[in-house]
Amino acid sequence: MTPQEKQQNFHKELKALLLRYDAELGIETTSKGYSEEHKMVVDFNYDESFFDAHGTGCVPQLDLNTWEDGN
Repeated sequence: MTPQEKQQNFHKELKALLLRYDAELGIETTSKGYSEEHKMVVDFNYDESFFDAHGTGCVPQLDLNTWEDGN
């Protein structure tokens, strides 16, 4: 496997994972005084299948903060 193939495979699997969970990956920026803080978040779309058991189809945003590794 080449480095480019590794990147392509990762991107393909990431897109499939986001599709499977009906989610989007984003960067959220907040300001603290004169500085900005950036963090990665996962936003899930409304999921009607949770409504009966949980009274809502809203899935809370998943905060990945500024760093996430495979551990």
